[in-house]
Amino acid sequence: MLSAARGSEALALAITDRQWGLTPAKALQSPQLSVLARQAPRETAEALGNLLIFAAHQFNVPRNLSDMQVGLLAEDLLERYWFWRFDEFVYLCKEAIAGRWGCNYSTIDAPTVHGWCTAYAEVRDAVVEQAAREEHKARRLAEQAQGPARAADEQAYIRHLETLTDEQLQKGIAWYEARPMEPHAALRIELATAVLVERAKLELLRRVLVVNESGTGAVEASEEEYKRFRAGWVAQRERERAEQEAEQQPEAPAA
Repeated sequence: MLSAARGSEALALAITDRQWGLTPAKALQSPQLSVLARQAPRETAEALGNLLIFAAHQFNVPRNLSDMQVGLLAEDLLERYWFWRFDEFVYLCKEAIAGRWGCNYSTIDAPTVHGWCTAYAEVRDAVVEQAAREEHKARRLAEQAQGPARAADEQAYIRHLETLTDEQLQKGIAWYEARPMEPHAALRIELATAVLVERAKLELLRRVLVVNESGTGAVEASEEEYKRFRAGWVAQRERERAEQEAEQQPEAPAA
């Protein structure tokens, strides 16, 4: 970090080199202040103080930061902005010297530097928000690209679930509910539950109530109607699977 002697040419060159071509996006890739402070607390505070002194001395003002004020201010900034990256302060001071956060100063003190931080925070929020949008878009595009393969995997898994008994399905659901961090736990619970629900619907249909010929109001299951429905349902499922597989096949080139 910036550990050369204060006021030295070596420190000025080190800071200038670090500022060269620096943008908020690039600054966000540098180490976080909290990590640096945990690994080397004294060196981190000293580097931040050196940076503040360098920036403050670029202004021709009658009253400037003293060494004691710099030390206290550096500790305060480390506490307030622990989640910022070190190079964000390098960028903040670079833009302060350029007059981005204000130009007419009669003094450079702690409130002045905190004003720079407040102004930079607005820039930072916009950059972080934009990065989050781009990350979300990239993740969504990746998920869409995997869509056909994922759909095929789900259909194969559903066919496997349909070979299991209700008890096995319920045990599987309970196992994943107890381990929600397992890969695809939520999806597997959803698919297994869907199979159980479908079976329950079929069982209700099997018990379709018909009025007994005796006219007494007694009811009984229509087994033949259930068998017809079951055969039609199986055929429908096979047609749906065939259509899905056909959609996933690449189109043949035109002759």
